[in-house]
Amino acid sequence: MIFQFIASGVLLCVVLYAYTQGRMAPKVTAFAIVIALVGEYFVLFPEHAAYVANSVGIGRGADLIFYAWILFSLVAL
Repeated sequence: MIFQFIASGVLLCVVLYAYTQGRMAPKVTAFAIVIALVGEYFVLFPEHAAYVANSVGIGRGADLIFYAWILFSLVAL
């Protein structure tokens, strides 16, 4: 429960920061906001991450998040 509060606060800060930087890179801003909001959803409802993971053939929701993080990091590089 404590982690949910911390993670929610961090992700909301990311959304606010991305929003303030919107004029400089609108596509990056939109991407960052979408990713942060999806992350916020999975932080608040972790059982949904497990459901989505099982739907695509991954065993755990945490693994799905980790694999997605790797893919998004590679795209960002």
